[in-house]
Amino acid sequence: MSCLRRILAFIVFAVSAISASWAEPLPGLHNPRLPATAKELRPKAVRVLLFGRFLTQWFGQYRNGTIHTNDRLDPSPRNLIDISTYAKEGITVVVTPFLWAKQGEALPSEDSPEWKQHIDHFAEIIRLFGTNICYLTLDNEPTFERSDADLAAGPDKTSRVIRFYNALAARGQAEKRRNPALSNLCIVSPGFYGIEKKIDGTIPAKLDTHLMPLLEWAMTNADIDAIDIHAHLRSADELAAILGYLKQRTSKPVLINEWSQTPIAHEWLDKPLDSGYRSRYGLARMTPRRFISACYTNRVSSAQWNEFIALAPFEADYFQKSYTVASQFDVRVMLYPHGQWGSTEFDPNEILASRTVIPRGDGTPERNYQFFDRLYEIVKRYEEGAASSR
Repeated sequence: MSCLRRILAFIVFAVSAISASWAEPLPGLHNPRLPATAKELRPKAVRVLLFGRFLTQWFGQYRNGTIHTNDRLDPSPRNLIDISTYAKEGITVVVTPFLWAKQGEALPSEDSPEWKQHIDHFAEIIRLFGTNICYLTLDNEPTFERSDADLAAGPDKTSRVIRFYNALAARGQAEKRRNPALSNLCIVSPGFYGIEKKIDGTIPAKLDTHLMPLLEWAMTNADIDAIDIHAHLRSADELAAILGYLKQRTSKPVLINEWSQTPIAHEWLDKPLDSGYRSRYGLARMTPRRFISACYTNRVSSAQWNEFIALAPFEADYFQKSYTVASQFDVRVMLYPHGQWGSTEFDPNEILASRTVIPRGDGTPERNYQFFDRLYEIVKRYEEGAASSR
């Protein structure tokens, strides 16, 4: 980062402090599917996921008061209750609805009942829970989850997915205008993942064709209040590059609804597992990726898993460096993934070892290596800074 940019960032920070508004991003959790365990971290923000294929059923259960509040890892209607629970505890709530039924499934036609139902579901989320939501995103990661046909530009140079997002955003803003109590609700773009590849020139042509028109649309569309990025990166320098790139092109604030150092371990995952580690635990020759897959079936002790993760090339200061970078820009939240979800690429550095390690005696997941402690240090840093700015 240039000296001039550092000076400008400091000025922005100082002005914010003078106005008694703490400038650092709210640290918290992406998809905390175990609320009781999540609260151990004292998150300042959380991201709740809602799944479109269940929403009609979930809304009915919510209205009838028949939702169970037990903790569970699977998608649950309890997610709806979590929205108000977190809000009442003073935690900033981000909600992301997955309005499509399946990954890669094409959008219904624009004059179909299914298209209307998706938009109505989005409006229903706002009507039922909008006063408890600070940030409502349009979608998760369209460039990886939506069909090529929907992402491709048509004769009018606009893709069907952009037309769909236009309809969602316009409906969201209309709902806000109808209800003054929703004035603080922000309509946020879908999550953008891969901007760093555009910056360093390594972006695949297909991703470039799909990602950049969406990003340009989000930065310029008046119905979009903020930009969501998913920052799974090799280094904090990549995050600085992304945020600098956005700052040059838009004045809209940024949400980092997902972040990790997952890519730095990609090569390690497919190399031979350390021979000393294999010898200590009587393991056959295998890769780290194969070992993780085996742990999904036969979980290991916390000590064995943590020793395994210590072999990965994750940087001990990555959390602090990334948070420091984000604090120099207008980033509102910074949310780290909570529990494992069955991905050999992402599960090594989630907060909880919820699928690979034998649970605690009370059935709750063990913490994953040192990642809880590293995130907790950021939470404490935020709390101390907020207290001193009062």
